[in-house]
Amino acid sequence: MAESDAKEEENTLTTQFDGIVTTLSAFRTQITALQHQLRVLERSVTKEVKTLRKDALKKKAKVARKPSGFAKPSHITNELCLFMKLPENTEVARTEVTQYVIKYIRDHNLQHTDNRKIIMPDEALKQLLDIKEGDEVTYFNIQKYMNKHFQNNL
Repeated sequence: MAESDAKEEENTLTTQFDGIVTTLSAFRTQITALQHQLRVLERSVTKEVKTLRKDALKKKAKVARKPSGFAKPSHITNELCLFMKLPENTEVARTEVTQYVIKYIRDHNLQHTDNRKIIMPDEALKQLLDIKEGDEVTYFNIQKYMNKHFQNNL
């Protein structure tokens, strides 16, 4: 009987060991699965952070800046204010003045019929731009004639 008790106890211990080994094996499988999920999540987070940084840099680059160069408003002469029907001592960007003058040229049909780059100024435009007899005004050199109307802000 002692022998059968020993065998039974051995079977019980073996069963317990087998149970523990099975549990550890299942636990190891779960840990492996968790490690895999963690790696996948880490890659996703890294990719998302990279995308967010890139977007943040783009937004930072698109910050509204105050106008400079031709877009910066500057004082214009009273003669140009009168021509543009603006109050005296107005500040206007060079781009706006150029747009107004070009619109005036088109509205009054002041372009040469054959070569539309050449401007045939009327009396008001001649007086404004101080165009001398024999001067050829084009869209390329019109800024030269408008320079005198922009007063530098010192």
